[in-house]
Parts: sequence; C-alpha cells; structure tokens
Amino acid sequence: MQRILFSVWMLLLAIGGFTQGTETFTNMPASNSGYSIRTWTGDNNQTWTATDARTDQSINGRAIGIRISKITCNAIPNGISSLSFSYKYIFSGPSANVVVKINGTQVGSTLIIASSETSPQIASFPNLTVSGPFSLEIEQSVSGARLAIDDISW
Repeated sequence: MQRILFSVWMLLLAIGGFTQGTETFTNMPASNSGYSIRTWTGDNNQTWTATDARTDQSINGRAIGIRISKITCNAIPNGISSLSFSYKYIFSGPSANVVVKINGTQVGSTLIIASSETSPQIASFPNLTVSGPFSLEIEQSVSGARLAIDDISW
C-alpha cells in the first residue's frame, strides 16, 4: 500500500512539475462573433487581454479567435520553463505568423500555413528559463490571417 501511495505522490509531483499554469479561455466574455478588445480573468486569476479578438470559436472547448492581435497576461507568478498552446486556422486568408514574447523579448515564432492547418495543432516553445513573475504575449500580425487559440500551458 505504501508503494502505491508513493507512486501516486510521485506521479502528481511529476505532473505538477511539467505544468505551472494554464489558460483554457473558459472565463472569456460571452460568445461574440465581432472583433474587439476582450478582457477577462483567466484560470490563473490573472487578467488576460486580447486585441482584435472574437469569443465564438472552439478547439477543445472555448477558444479565442484573433486577427491582427496580441493575447497578453502580465505578472504571471512562478516563472516559465516551456510554453505550448493549441491553434487552428479559421476562415480563409494568408498564412499567419505567431510570435511569442516573454517580458517583451521574442522567445519563438511559428508560421501557420492557412491551407494545411485548419485542424487543431500544437505550438511548443521549450527551454525557456525565466524565473519569478513574467509577462506573456502571443502576437499574430499578418493582415487577413485569422486563428483560434486554446489551452495555453506553461
């Protein structure tokens, strides 16, 4: 019995070590197909903001839809060692370029091909080494490109 409890404890510790925080977009404002600035209190009790965003999309539950937009959250506690999120291309238009910044510094980017990424994909940014509170920014700046983003995990 002690071995089982120890194994369960180690599993929980391992899971907790891989994911420090999440944002599932569950707490976003009501479903709206118009593009506007959206602000909400996220899963981590932090304030999230998305510019030029709509709230009627889904990937794995609710997702935020963005055009030329930044999704931001400031002063997230406990540092970041990796980041991932689900995304898919929505509607039609040119390919998108997503840039990820931590504390204002670009830590990665991913090109999202419009014609081939209309089913959910995962963007991953490993090997980040930021301790203490940090600010996160996910930016898409290609005119006419539109994405849904869900399940941010760090």
